[in-house]
This record gives sequence, C-alpha cells and structure tokens, in this order.
Amino acid sequence: MTARSASVYRLDWLPSLVAAAFMLATSATGFFLPLFFRDVLDFSGSEIGILVAVQALTGLLCVLPAGWFNDRMTSRALLVFGLVGQGGGLALMAQARDFLPELAGMFLWSLANNLCRLSLDVQILKSPSASPIQGRLSRYQGARFAGITVGTILAGAVLLRYPFDLVLEVSAVISLALVPLSLALAPTPAGRMRLSDYRADLRDGRVLRFAAFAFLFCSHWGAEGTAYPLYLKDGLRLDLGEIGAYMAAEYACVLLAVILSAPLFSRRQRVLPLLVIGLALSGIGQAGLASAAMPVSLVFRMLHGLGDGVVLLFFYLGIHAFFPRERLGGHTGFVTAVTMAGYIAGALVYGPLGERCRYEVPLWASGAINLLLIALLVWSQRRFDDVAT
Repeated sequence: MTARSASVYRLDWLPSLVAAAFMLATSATGFFLPLFFRDVLDFSGSEIGILVAVQALTGLLCVLPAGWFNDRMTSRALLVFGLVGQGGGLALMAQARDFLPELAGMFLWSLANNLCRLSLDVQILKSPSASPIQGRLSRYQGARFAGITVGTILAGAVLLRYPFDLVLEVSAVISLALVPLSLALAPTPAGRMRLSDYRADLRDGRVLRFAAFAFLFCSHWGAEGTAYPLYLKDGLRLDLGEIGAYMAAEYACVLLAVILSAPLFSRRQRVLPLLVIGLALSGIGQAGLASAAMPVSLVFRMLHGLGDGVVLLFFYLGIHAFFPRERLGGHTGFVTAVTMAGYIAGALVYGPLGERCRYEVPLWASGAINLLLIALLVWSQRRFDDVAT
C-alpha cells in the first residue's frame, strides 16, 4: 500500500468501516427496544414513551457540549470515550428489571451513544480529505445503513432464539471491541473556539430555515420510536424475525437512496426537486405502511426509506455547506440537538396517541406532516441550494 492509498484509506474508508461496525453492533437497541420494554419488562405505553423521550432528551442535552468538545479535541478520542460508556450502559440495561434502573441504563447508554454518533459524524465532516464531500458522505452513510441493515436482520433472527438481555450484553462487548480500531482514525483539526463565533454563524437566515425544517421532519421519528414496532407486531402480526427483515428492507432503501442521490446533489438546480421527491416519498410511505396489509405495507415502508435517505443526506450536506469547517463540531451538535428536539416532541405526542387510539394513527399523522413540509421548501425559495457547493 502506497503512502497516498494509506492516507485515503485512513481518511475516507476507516471512518465508514467503524460506523458500519458500530451500527451493526447496536441495531438490537433500535426499533426492538419498545418490544423489550413491553413484552419482557411489562412496561406501560406511558413508561415506554418516557424511556424513548429520555433517550432523546439525553441526546439533546449532550450533543451541544459534545459538538463543542469535537472542535477542541480530536473526534477519535471522544469516540473512544463514548464506546466505553456505551458498553457500560448496555450492560446495565441488560441487568435491570424495574423501571428506574432501566431508566438509568437508558440514560447512560443514550449519553454515550450520542457522543459516539456525533464524533463519527464530525470525523467525516472535518476530514482534510481531498475527495468530494458528496462522495465521502455517500460512502459514510452507505456504510452506516449497510451495518444497520445486516444488524437488524441478525438481531431479529437472534431474538427469536435468545433473550434480549443477552443480545444487549453482546452489543456491549462489541462496543468495547471497537476501541482499538477507533484509535487508528486520523486526528481531526482542533483548537480554541469562541462562543460568540458560533452565535454569529447561527444568524444566517438559511440556518434558521434549515433548523426549522430539521425539527419538523424529525418529529416523525418519534412515531417510529414508539408506535412503529408495536404496530408491526400487533397490527401486522409479525414475529421478531419478520420485523427484522421488514425494517432491514427499509434500511436497504435508505442506503440505495444515499448512494444514488449523492452525485445529483452536486448540481444546484437539482437540490429542490430532490428534496420535494424525498419528502413526498417519506410522507406517503409513512402513512401508507399503516393503511395496508402485507406485502403492500412493506412496499410503502421501502418508499419511506427512499425518501428518508434523500433528506438524511441533505442534512449532512447542509451542515458542511452552511458552517465554517473549524466550527463544524459545535454546529453538528446544534443540528443534532434540533433533530433530537423534534424526536422528543414526536415521542411525547405519538406515544400516548398510539396507546389511546390505534398504532396506525401516529404513523398517519407524522406522514401528513412530512408532506406539508414541501410547502416550507417552496417558501424557502431555493435557499438550500448551497448544499451543492
């Protein structure tokens, strides 16, 4: 391996490899958790809603300081710290049987998990690589969702044969095993930053519209975090293996959308049409999956995944385009906090709504909100086109 190829591997490929392994290891802690809370721990819908909201609230509280630290320290150091904390949080969740201990485990896991995710994001966004950002983000997000896809299939199959607490313990061990690989990542630029500089960056009108868009779009994740897995089991009567395959099909579509849309985002005139298509697919797919039986429901979910993939890539391109490179850590934390706030709002609304009505209702409502966001794009008058730069 030449010096140049070694540099390309370390800057462009290694972060993606770590992200894929990280997402594969923690896939069981995603959409399967509400089923664990209800069916194994016998928690109520309100308790599940609180746990999901605490997960997001913890992220909301930690991502701003975590982003700021990613500008003052190397992202790999923070990633290693987060991996160790995640291992401890998952182990505690595996052992807890009552609500309060489980809440403590959820808090620690969420704190560390969000630190890991944000540090990985900053690792790729602040990279000194000469590769085009669209290609780097396509590779990174593609690797992440490849890990989620494979991990979800494996988790669904494994959970049919083994208890959930054992799966959490294995995820804890894998998190710790990723520490040596993370230490091999290239150091990101770091230095002292003034808070006034961050505030000045946020006065840009594009940033405010970008933040409003992210908040409203991500509120539908609250419906997915509370009502979606319960609907798959109670509404569609899927077992854990079928749920894993169902969700993996969506993740594969997110992966496909990220790869296919990345080169299209390089041209300014294509940004708005791409976002309109992404929102339409996301909204129609979200509402449609709860309006039909299998296999039509799966088709709608795959459409939703295609739409979410386009919008997700736009978020990362927006962070890279709208903020100075030396402060990308703090501003990645800001945008992540906005998405977490949207997630919390969705979880607090859609969790009780799904329990009191039917689990389809939150999915219909959140899908409609995504469709209404198309109007916000039109009102923005192409101010998001700069993501193509």
